[in-house]
Amino acid sequence: MKYEYFMKKAASLGRKIFFKACVMAGTPLVDLIMYGLNCLRGREIGSLVGILNGTTNYVLGLIEDGLNLREAVRRAIVEGYAEPNYATDLGGIDLAAKASILYSLSMKPISINDVVIENSIEEGVEEIIKDARSKRLKVKYVVVLTKNEAPKVKLVTLSEDDIMAQVRGVQNCVKIRTLDESEILLMGPGAGCRVTALTLLSDLLLSVHKV
Repeated sequence: MKYEYFMKKAASLGRKIFFKACVMAGTPLVDLIMYGLNCLRGREIGSLVGILNGTTNYVLGLIEDGLNLREAVRRAIVEGYAEPNYATDLGGIDLAAKASILYSLSMKPISINDVVIENSIEEGVEEIIKDARSKRLKVKYVVVLTKNEAPKVKLVTLSEDDIMAQVRGVQNCVKIRTLDESEILLMGPGAGCRVTALTLLSDLLLSVHKV
């Protein structure tokens, strides 16, 4: 696995690799897992569910508000929330990459090829959202990580009173359940030039101080 190779190579050279801007860039999810949980005995992660792609969350919100998929994607591009080539977002590739990073960090090293993309956001999603609304449910595109199971990327329906169902726009949100049955909720910006730059600065300072 590339993750395992690079981490072991860095360790053999007495170096560290910093990469927290890769996932939930403006919110310290990687720091929480790396320094807040994994270093403490009995605080291992048993499962993680996360909205980790702001583009798809924004698009799903626009469809919920009445736009069709093409209109929602077009607006996301115009407003700078989606790249002109948005296939990696809607196809689940971006989420699969993030799932592989988090699974490798918190459970065991894997490749992006080990992530199961159960479905993508495509034509017809409007009907899925419409049907969910009739049942007072929300549709979200998430990563699902469970210890000793293959990580997944999929559309899920959540109760309207679920905190993750209330995440709008380009915000990200994760629910972590530890093996001691504690639940941790982390929410915040997952993208943006300013927050990403500050996250990179944070890693730079950590590297200087050899944390």
